[in-house]
Amino acid sequence: MPTPHLVRHVITTRRIEVELWRGVTIGPVPRRARLRWVDRDRPAMALTALARKVLALKA
Repeated sequence: MPTPHLVRHVITTRRIEVELWRGVTIGPVPRRARLRWVDRDRPAMALTALARKVLALKA
């Protein structure tokens, strides 16, 4: 389901706009699924600049 958020980002010399969508699971998640929750204040993994912009929208 689309959200009202649109993020503008520059990659090298290209400007892109990213439309954010809310994802929801329907039914149980298979055990083999690789899902991760990311704490925007203390991420346990490296984040791209685009990911940091997206996470900042909730701040």
